[in-house]
Amino acid sequence: MALDKNPILLYKLPGEMSAELPDLEKYDFILGFMNEAQEEILKIYGSEVICIDSTHGTNKYNIQLTSLLIKDDNWEGFPVAFLWSNRQHQSVFTYFFQKVKGRSGSLKINSFMSDDYKAFYNVWCSVYSKPSFYLLCDWHVKRPLKKVSYLDLQK
Repeated sequence: MALDKNPILLYKLPGEMSAELPDLEKYDFILGFMNEAQEEILKIYGSEVICIDSTHGTNKYNIQLTSLLIKDDNWEGFPVAFLWSNRQHQSVFTYFFQKVKGRSGSLKINSFMSDDYKAFYNVWCSVYSKPSFYLLCDWHVKRPLKKVSYLDLQK
C-alpha cells in the first residue's frame, strides 16, 4: 500500500538551521511522525480526550519521545502522533502541534491530559482552542500523595 501523504510531519537534524523552523536552536533534533491511519483515528476520536506524555532519560543521547494519544471506543489510549526531540521547549511543541493541526484540521476537545509540564497545555491552547478540562495524569496526582504520611496530615 503506497502512502498518499508523507508520514513525516517535521524533521530537523542537529547542526543545521531550518528556514521552516526558525525558532529552533542549531543543535536541536526534531522528528515528528503521523501516518494516514493515525490521522483518521485522530479525526474520529479526537474530540473527547487528548493525552500527551514524554519519556525522560531513557537513552544516552537524551532524545525524548513525546506521544500524542486519544481515547478510543474501548477507553484505551491510541497513539496518533509521535515526536522525537532532544529537548522539551515551547517552540518545539508549537511546531509539532501546528503540523498535527495541518493534517487533522481544527479539533475542539473536551479534555486535555498531560503531566505537570505546563508547556504542553499552553501550546495546545495557543494552536487549538482551550479544552473544557485540563487533567493531570494519575501518576502525577498519586506521586505527591505518596509522599504525605498519615502523621503529616495530623499536624
